[in-house]
Formats: sequence, C-alpha cells, structure tokens
Amino acid sequence: MFSNDPADSVIRIVIAADVRPEPYTDFSVEVLPAVAEFSSDVAKRASHAEINIKSTVSQNLGIEIVDMPSDFIEGKLSAEVLRPSEEVKLKVELKGKSENAGLSKSITLQLNDPDSSRFTIPVRK
Repeated sequence: MFSNDPADSVIRIVIAADVRPEPYTDFSVEVLPAVAEFSSDVAKRASHAEINIKSTVSQNLGIEIVDMPSDFIEGKLSAEVLRPSEEVKLKVELKGKSENAGLSKSITLQLNDPDSSRFTIPVRK
C-alpha cells in the first residue's frame, strides 16, 4: 500500500482472520437460518425474517446488535440475555430504502463471552 508520507511512502498492512468452515461446532451460538433472505417469494408472504440464535454453552450470554445499516434494515432481538440451551430471535425487517432488488447487507452481533465474540448475519433481497 502507498501513502502520501514523503518519508515513508510504502506501508505494509497485515490482516489476520480466524475463518471457520460451517458448521461452527465450537462457537457459543448456533444460528438458523444463517442468512436473512428476502427473495420475491418470501417478501410476498412476510415483511420480516426471523433468525433463531441458540446457545451452545452452559452459561448465560449477553447478546447485542453492534452494527446494522439502519437506512435499509431494522433488527430487533427478543432478549438481551441468551440462557443455556435457549433461543433468542432476531427479527429483521426491510425499510423503505431497501426496495431495490440485489440488496446485500448484514447485521453484526456481539456476545459478552470471554472473547467478546462477534458474528455477522447476511441480509439479502
């Protein structure tokens, strides 16, 4: 990568990621379905999608939405605490600016586990 710094115009950026193949058997939650899909067939039947987030650990987990393109979608969690072996529902609704076909956005959630784990749910139309 190049910068406009005359003393050091070449900068090296290293990006690291822990990518795991599906299914995420060692993750704190199970997400079903994995994508909030608003195909034309789904949109005719319902104006929202529901995602089930189930705990796979033996302790309570706090859960919150940390990023969402609120101009296009609205997401609401049914609870702020995910209890062992229970589910929290994420209700996703499209907003007015999301009328275009080909919408591809996402909602990022965070758990209050020791790693402050984050996961992203794609939203497609």
